[in-house]
Amino acid sequence: MNYLRIQEINFGEVQEKKANAIVWNVTSLMRNSTTATANCSLIFVTPDGGTIESNYYFSMEIPENILQAWGADDSVIDDFVLTYSPLFIKDENYGRVV
Repeated sequence: MNYLRIQEINFGEVQEKKANAIVWNVTSLMRNSTTATANCSLIFVTPDGGTIESNYYFSMEIPENILQAWGADDSVIDDFVLTYSPLFIKDENYGRVV
């Protein structure tokens, strides 16, 4: 599973859930597309490397300028997904996990 590590956050109605990573995939991407959709979900990565899904999902429309900058390096989309919430702060102790 590919995911982007973020600093741990608590969320939910009573802050009962935890997440420390975001999983995303891009849909509606076709040749010469001017927009696409990033479908994202929060997960929690356990110390042993396992993952727990949080059932919190969100989608973001990716504009053309971001799509044009996206090549073999997924960090362009990572950085875009992080803009969804000020709570999403990239954990610099980890990189993208592929």
